[in-house]
Amino acid sequence: MTFVSGKENRIFVLYGEEPYLIDEFQKELVKKAVGDDPSPFDISLYDGEETPLHEILEDAETLPFLKESKVVLVTNPYFLTGTKPRGAVEQNVDILLPYLHNPAPFTYLVFRAAYPKLDERKKIVKQLKQTAVIKHATELSEQELHQWVEKTAQKDEALITVDARKVLLERVGPSLRMLREEIRKLSLYAEGTIEASMVDELVPRTLDQNVFALMDDLQQKKTDSAMLRYHDLLRQKEDPLKLLLLLASQVRAMHQIDGLLKKGYGQAQVAKRLKLHPYRVKVLSTQLKSSSLDLSKMLFDLGQLDVQMKSGRVDKVLGFELFLLQYSSR
Repeated sequence: MTFVSGKENRIFVLYGEEPYLIDEFQKELVKKAVGDDPSPFDISLYDGEETPLHEILEDAETLPFLKESKVVLVTNPYFLTGTKPRGAVEQNVDILLPYLHNPAPFTYLVFRAAYPKLDERKKIVKQLKQTAVIKHATELSEQELHQWVEKTAQKDEALITVDARKVLLERVGPSLRMLREEIRKLSLYAEGTIEASMVDELVPRTLDQNVFALMDDLQQKKTDSAMLRYHDLLRQKEDPLKLLLLLASQVRAMHQIDGLLKKGYGQAQVAKRLKLHPYRVKVLSTQLKSSSLDLSKMLFDLGQLDVQMKSGRVDKVLGFELFLLQYSSR
């Protein structure tokens, strides 16, 4: 993201569903405004649900302390959306409009809006689109994730192979924050090129990934693998009821994806309709292609087992194990 000097670049809106990218935008902006080592006097932080706009604007129009510029950061600017959170202060948005056309030249006014979208019907949003720099932190597609992983590894002076990227995304998923931490660790270990074997050795599966692998065992009728994986999770003190709920969530998502794909929806449309990350839809769609399971029946059986476990009629550990045996047997 590039910021250029000038009056028009004193107001910023950072919004979207990918918090890591919003963080990166914010860090770059703060660095541009007040340098690498800002003091508490250089940045004012306000919550848009708690602080009235007139107080925020008073600060924005106050000269910075011992610096040429300062940052006024507003989180939760709900007034840019169509929903007012319960308990949020009533904001007089009209007083912001004149400021947008004549912002203080020494203040970087930043609205950090961690929302999927802004309400573009609102006058304030229309004005911001004309007068502010707006950065949309969208969730990355699979191709973009691969590119991001590759570039991030390069920043750590490492190369990462295609196979290593695939394994890393399978293990970690699309969370950029988690990916960043794992890439940093792998880069230190590799001292050059990150191979798939290194990822397999150093990056543990998340619980979600273990449940995904468990589902794959059921589809492939790998009873031994399913039992080994389940008992390994038990040794890690994972609750069978929690595993059941996670598995049910995956089966439900697969069932919904399958239904929409059969109706002719594309994967991007499915992701938007079900409010799932595009990468997750891609992975589950791939898993669907090799599935011979009756997902409707499986979902029903999981619901029944959930009731039996919670009522104490069935032992949790044994009940879930019998379920896995039933669905993994040929």
